[in-house]
Amino acid sequence: MSDNLTFYAKIVWLKKRFIKKRIVPNTTAFLIDSFFNNLHGNIIITKISLEESLGIDSDTASFKKRVLFYCIFPLLFAFDLALLIGQSLMLFGFSVDKKSDKDAVSSIGAIVVNSKNVQTKIKEIYGIDATIIHPPVDTNALHASDGDGDYWLSVNRLTPEKRVHLQVKTFETIPDKLIIVGGYDNCHTSYVSKLKKRTSSNVVFLGNVGEDDLKSLYANCKGLIATSHDEDFGMNALEAMASGKPVIAPNEGGYKETVISGTTGILINNINEYELIKAIRQMRAILKANPHYYEAACRRRAQEFDVSIFMRKIREEIAKQYVKKN
Repeated sequence: MSDNLTFYAKIVWLKKRFIKKRIVPNTTAFLIDSFFNNLHGNIIITKISLEESLGIDSDTASFKKRVLFYCIFPLLFAFDLALLIGQSLMLFGFSVDKKSDKDAVSSIGAIVVNSKNVQTKIKEIYGIDATIIHPPVDTNALHASDGDGDYWLSVNRLTPEKRVHLQVKTFETIPDKLIIVGGYDNCHTSYVSKLKKRTSSNVVFLGNVGEDDLKSLYANCKGLIATSHDEDFGMNALEAMASGKPVIAPNEGGYKETVISGTTGILINNINEYELIKAIRQMRAILKANPHYYEAACRRRAQEFDVSIFMRKIREEIAKQYVKKN
């Protein structure tokens, strides 16, 4: 699911992806989606009613409701970060405090997270051992192109924590073309304005693009450039690999769980513009010798995160929680 979607669009996406596939029942599915200033951390929590998901009659079941939460960003982690930058965290116009969040978490049957990175944060914040089920990528919807590609691609929100400024600074000193896809909120207008003022002619900002255009951009690029700080997961890497394209990313956060350095891309320790240039030149040389060098390995890696695998693991987790309760 794209970070660029509105809250309503994410609900529609959830229903299409999960509810209609009978993973999440219509009557008990909801999303909590909060964006807080200067961080823009997506908080999406899905509530799953076990008895309805498994077709159990709640009148005869030994419990009324048992809830499984799928969390891609821990709320209290966002709260602490917001305090660090002097901002208040708001959720649908109501202030969120640590006590109410921890009280809510204590009533949850089980927590499922999208990455080891988030699992660690959940453990630190709540003392809970969460199960990891990585988000899905539709490998059937993304394909590689026969073309060699004449540009690098960046797909992300235009926010400071995505470190887009590092990409812009890097491409000031090399002739390669970079296409940057992604939108931003009003709170980041100043940041984006500064980015565009210093942008050289080989860097192009496209803003938000449609799904078909994004697929084409993935399919025809040289590779993905990702620079996000401590990314919770990083769907852009999976989408690129599903398109047969390698990824250059920091060796941190969720990228460590998806990108295999040397096989499906390059992971950079202590990323900066010099290390990023070095990685780009290294990958450029490999692709010049063989434009399809990474393609098969990237596709195989992406298939390990396919929608079918996600659906199976979610169903297994729901069934496990039901058995545990009974």
